[in-house]
Amino acid sequence: MEEKIELEILGLTYTEHFQPAYILILKEKYGTKRLPIAIGKFEANSIGMKLENLQPKRPITHDLIYTMLKTLGVNLIEVIITKVEEDIFYGEIVLEYDKKIYRIDSRPSDAIALAVRFDCPIYAYKSVIDKEGIDIEKLKNQQTNNISDFTDQRTESREENYLRSLTMEDLQRLMQNAIEKENYELASKIRDEIKRRQGQL
Repeated sequence: MEEKIELEILGLTYTEHFQPAYILILKEKYGTKRLPIAIGKFEANSIGMKLENLQPKRPITHDLIYTMLKTLGVNLIEVIITKVEEDIFYGEIVLEYDKKIYRIDSRPSDAIALAVRFDCPIYAYKSVIDKEGIDIEKLKNQQTNNISDFTDQRTESREENYLRSLTMEDLQRLMQNAIEKENYELASKIRDEIKRRQGQL
């Protein structure tokens, strides 16, 4: 079994670059590295609400799952960020029920939203930290010494990969939507990707 590195939630930050628009920043519990993960608005709100001990009038999805599992006698032991492929993070939740252990695939954002409710450990495999972790001590010695700036740069790289995965039809539709919403920065990026494919860049 690969070595696991325990993580803690350092915070959530918002980026205007693209969707998903939130970055969850995790940090090594016993180290100096940070692990930024792009997550959706719903998951960010779910994690943030629990961290701030805010109680919605009606249970949101992660609260409902927590209540269901606890009612059935299922306990969440830990969550693990298992790998990164093409800038997409993968994870799993480890459950205990009737003295048996079950491992279930999960998006890291959903897994962490449950972890903060069960108050269970959050881990990442060492290979994930080695590949995607940011050493904050080394970062201090570089020109870009602000972790928000660094995660914005990394998010931009993922945006480019995402745009390159879309069809021309999807790109045209996305650009029209960006223009309608007056998001001209995004529209410019989409235009550049379209031109690249047409051999104009």
